[in-house]
Amino acid sequence: FQEARCWSGEVLVGSQEASYGLATLTRFPILDTRQMMFQRSGPCLEDGDTLHMDRQVQPRGALAVLLDLTSEDARPMWVINTHFSHRMASKEQRRQAREVLQWIEHLRSESADGLDDALERPTFLLAGDFNSSFYMPYSSYSVVAADERWRDLWKEAEAPCCCQASFPSYGCGGLFGMRIDHLFGLRVEGETLPMCEVAQVLRRSPADEMASDHCAVFAEMDFVEDPESKVKEEELLLIQ
Repeated sequence: FQEARCWSGEVLVGSQEASYGLATLTRFPILDTRQMMFQRSGPCLEDGDTLHMDRQVQPRGALAVLLDLTSEDARPMWVINTHFSHRMASKEQRRQAREVLQWIEHLRSESADGLDDALERPTFLLAGDFNSSFYMPYSSYSVVAADERWRDLWKEAEAPCCCQASFPSYGCGGLFGMRIDHLFGLRVEGETLPMCEVAQVLRRSPADEMASDHCAVFAEMDFVEDPESKVKEEELLLIQ
């Protein structure tokens, strides 16, 4: 899509030379990739079609990549990147959150096939623009957080809430904006447990604020074996 603006607001115009979606950048080898699209009504968008961002349902979805972390002496990890509806605390946003959680459960089931030892199963990280803050009820965040297996890595790190907004990146967003970009780790008894020691919004330079209308969220993670099993820490740096 190509972005355009008119009297009716922000509009995306379909183009064969551009695309609309998600991307995951990593220094680790990618073993597998999966993608899904959220349910939406209406016909598929063709070249030249217009999409009114504020009035129509955008073609959002989720992208999953399975990373080979052998170089970090760690087991593989599924990183799920998503972007929920911009309509905060809406039925659409909550439905999308439920869809992605169900999709991840399907990935977990597939990943567990043939692995008798739970500690050999891949770990799971869910990250993205939730378009909702941690304090918003009836939102995508509240749907994910309601499943106690999914741990907000920001809270795990006991990171401060003051002056840590990720949106907007410009102006005084760090003081008066919201942290709507989140990182969740899946913690399942008997499997590898993701822990977070450091989490922060990157606003160290003007370049951090100019790169996007959001600022990046940084997290430093450890993967710790279940205490009932052999304890082993596998350190990994992640940037969403």
